[in-house]
Amino acid sequence: MWRPRQHPAAMYPLVERKTKDHKQRGRVLRSEQRAGAPFVPLLALPHLTRLTLNTLILARIFTMSFVYH
Repeated sequence: MWRPRQHPAAMYPLVERKTKDHKQRGRVLRSEQRAGAPFVPLLALPHLTRLTLNTLILARIFTMSFVYH
């Protein structure tokens, strides 16, 4: 199964950088988060597409039953 590519730093537990002030530390953490791949729930996509297709097909059958009755 396809997995989003992870930043090398994400493999290891996050170590707090020794920085002067709180703002700088927050900036470092944010930059590390930005470096990682964007989270996309790709595992949910096939299910969603299957659901939409099934609903479309069922609606089509439902309408055709009225047309041909």
